[in-house]
Amino acid sequence: MNYKKEQAHNSLCLLLLGLLAAALLILVPSFQARASGTDISDCKITLSQKTFSYTGGKCAPEITVKAGTQLLKEGTDYTVYGASAVSVGKHEIILVGKGAYTGEASVFFQIKRARNKITLLSERAYETYSNPVTVYLRCSALGNPSLRYSTSTKGVSLTKDGVLKIKDGFLGTVKIKIRSAGTDTYEPASAVFSLKFRLKGTSITEIRNEGAIPDILPENDHTAKVIWNSDDFNIQNIDGFQIRYSRDRKFQSKVYQTKIPMLNAFGTIVNACSLSSHLTKGKTTYFQIRTYKTALDGKKYYSEWSDTVSHKVDSSAKSFYKGKEPKNRDTFDVNGIRYSYRNKELTADKLLYQHKSGQIVIPDTVAVYGKKYPVTAIKAKAFRNVTGQGSITSITIGKNVKKIGQEAFAANYFVKRITIKSTKLTSKTVGKKAFANTGRYSGSVKLSAPKSKRAGYRKILKNTGLTKKIIIV
Repeated sequence: MNYKKEQAHNSLCLLLLGLLAAALLILVPSFQARASGTDISDCKITLSQKTFSYTGGKCAPEITVKAGTQLLKEGTDYTVYGASAVSVGKHEIILVGKGAYTGEASVFFQIKRARNKITLLSERAYETYSNPVTVYLRCSALGNPSLRYSTSTKGVSLTKDGVLKIKDGFLGTVKIKIRSAGTDTYEPASAVFSLKFRLKGTSITEIRNEGAIPDILPENDHTAKVIWNSDDFNIQNIDGFQIRYSRDRKFQSKVYQTKIPMLNAFGTIVNACSLSSHLTKGKTTYFQIRTYKTALDGKKYYSEWSDTVSHKVDSSAKSFYKGKEPKNRDTFDVNGIRYSYRNKELTADKLLYQHKSGQIVIPDTVAVYGKKYPVTAIKAKAFRNVTGQGSITSITIGKNVKKIGQEAFAANYFVKRITIKSTKLTSKTVGKKAFANTGRYSGSVKLSAPKSKRAGYRKILKNTGLTKKIIIV
């Protein structure tokens, strides 16, 4: 009986030992490996990232080591050497076995040159009166590489070192390409930047209630004299000024505009004009001014509008000029034409500037001291070979003109149209060569005239030098 109990006890012990051994094999799969000492090179070693871009700081991939399914621990199972690097190139990480692991293994990662970034430090917008400008470009790039500058924009020059010279008359956008050389740590790079050269403006300094200056004389009762800043010497490079005014503070409805050339008849810079149209006595009107210029590319550029100036119109031109009359031989400059006064009539003496580009317009009447007087004559050579803002293509002669002097319109080679409103011209009142070579480079010249005068005026034009075919319209 005791024998059987002992046998059963031994069997139970053997069963428990077998279960314990099985549990140990499950919980510690590397038990046998540990017992035998595994070489670290036989383990699976992986890096979280094998390629880096240069940053100037340390690059360190995460390291994972497994023996079968068992995750090894750094410091317990192995030691790492060369886990991080800074410089560009191929770098080796060495793992040395520790504890139950022996031997060593190597893995590699690479740091490549980084993409460079070019930054423009100079201003990107400049205001100029279209006079020559020099800009020393300032740029930076990572790693301080050498930089080279280039541009294909016409009207400017740019050295390889970044000295940008803007020619006289240039306005608009300059596109600049900048290239950086490659370095040990950064790849070559390029970038394109745009620099804008805008027309510089001016500002209104004062608005007065009074009569007009000679440049623009009043057409109705109420006038406002607008004065602006033109002290800057370089302002002479612009073409002129443009004023807009409205009773709407935001300039969204009923906005009126007028242009004033930069120079007056005496060759000095204009800094004032008197406005009379669309002004209402006792009402507040808002004014702004800007400059304009036709640049080298043929485009017309405008500055930004100035700050708004408000003004209450109170003055009457009639009261300002009350009792004042022009004297014989007095001259008046109106809308770009100088007129001389004699016996309540006006003669167009010369063109000072083109009020409307490409046109000569002799009006029916001109206001002087608040009164209108007829323009009855055009002085000899008054508009001969007009140059300046552009070639003349159109001539208009008012209804009161009864005399045209010799060579008055001669040598305006590109005229395409002549409009004569007057019925008072004759072969005796139109001077010799009044239209000599007029329209010479045009295919033909169109003539608009009162129906009863068309044939006669065609003959007068031919006899006074117009050689091109005349088409009645």
